[in-house]
Amino acid sequence: MCIVENRNFHQTHNQPFDMVKEKIQKGFTLIELLIMIAVIVLLSALAVTSLNNTRKSTRDAKRISDVQQIRAALDKYYGENKDYPTFSGNLGYSDGLQQCLVNTSNGFEYGSDCNLESSEVIMALVPSDPGSFFYRYTHAGVIEYELRFRLERSTAGFPAKTDLCANTVGISVCP
Repeated sequence: MCIVENRNFHQTHNQPFDMVKEKIQKGFTLIELLIMIAVIVLLSALAVTSLNNTRKSTRDAKRISDVQQIRAALDKYYGENKDYPTFSGNLGYSDGLQQCLVNTSNGFEYGSDCNLESSEVIMALVPSDPGSFFYRYTHAGVIEYELRFRLERSTAGFPAKTDLCANTVGISVCP
């Protein structure tokens, strides 16, 4: 009977040690935590890269849309004036002033010149490049113009970071 009591005594006193052992086994080891952190960092890096590529594609889509709108406005200008604007330079905002396309010989004007009668304004706001590039317009004669721009990524069959030219014919890689 003495042996049985010792076993019961031994079993009752070992229960707290078994519970502590059980609690330690439920947690994560340091290696497991480091692996989880590495996986989270890797997934975050992939998400950021994907987001940056999406932003570049969005800016490129806006560039192509902007150029098409400018081309349409230039066609309207030509229809009313039988010539393209004589202005040559970068398009969009300059020194905080908006640029517009109006029925004047210069065509592209800034600031207060954009407040002409509505019949004189062809494009109330000439868009600026959404990134760090620019749109550059050059008068190339009575029946021609050149509108240069760049894309960040290969888009719609056009190469990235190469000068593209829009004119009366369409859009192509600049010569």
